[in-house]
Amino acid sequence: MLKIIGFFFFNPVFLVAICVIAISGYRRIQQERRQFSIAIDSHFLEARSFFKDGLFVGLIASVVSLLLGIVVDNNWLVWYVLITLLGLVCFTAFWDNGILWLLVAGLAWFKPNLVLPGFFNDTIIAPVQGAVIPSALAIAALGLGACARLFQKMPQLELSPKIKNAVRGGREAYYAVQRLYLMPLILLVPGDAFPMLKGWWPFFNLGNQRFTILVLPLILGLNLKLNRRLPAELTQLQRPFMLASVIMLGLAFLGLRGQLPGLSLILGAVLVILLRGYVARFLAKGTSHLLQPKAGFKF
Repeated sequence: MLKIIGFFFFNPVFLVAICVIAISGYRRIQQERRQFSIAIDSHFLEARSFFKDGLFVGLIASVVSLLLGIVVDNNWLVWYVLITLLGLVCFTAFWDNGILWLLVAGLAWFKPNLVLPGFFNDTIIAPVQGAVIPSALAIAALGLGACARLFQKMPQLELSPKIKNAVRGGREAYYAVQRLYLMPLILLVPGDAFPMLKGWWPFFNLGNQRFTILVLPLILGLNLKLNRRLPAELTQLQRPFMLASVIMLGLAFLGLRGQLPGLSLILGAVLVILLRGYVARFLAKGTSHLLQPKAGFKF
């Protein structure tokens, strides 16, 4: 039990994410004090969003994960940790709950021999290697669906404007949505990874393989710059993200058929790129501007 709890709370992904939101909150407060001579909100709103907003979607995603029987192996977990850490360190590149990083985690399908000492027992092997890509796509689908839920809550998101020099003189304000969310995700892991729990901890037999449960700290991220849109308008992104989630789930089922995992991975990456392009066009076509008149800001 301690190993399961320790994997979640002492996972490098969780610890680095805590550091990132602490730095993000500190920088926001310092920026508000420089621009407005006072912190608009001195509380660490980023930490509240991180722990609170992702819990509900994490619960729903975990139920769906268990119903679908999403299974990952130790190699996928290692790649997820490494790539997500890279995304967190380069936070400006951490886009839309790390969907692209989850897809790249499918590299475990091609590099099955990675081992991260200390996190897993040698009893964990990779008997479900053929299901790595479909599992990565299914988790990406859950992440997209969770993102759609987060966009629904954008009108209640507390943001402070940032000020910059306008192209034609004067100054203008914009909003920057830079938030991380913690989504605990329950996954199945092959092998008797925790032998000391044998006898009272639930294990599952699927075919000839044995599985146990692992809670993964899945990190959702939003990094959007709103020059021509207001935060409340981001609710319009809920539908395309939900549609992309359904398509990604379909690609996950496609990956279970014969030699199609590689094709489904490529199509999933293309879907993410198209979705990113759609978001960029959506943000660029807005008409709302925060421009400085003679006194103060107005629309």
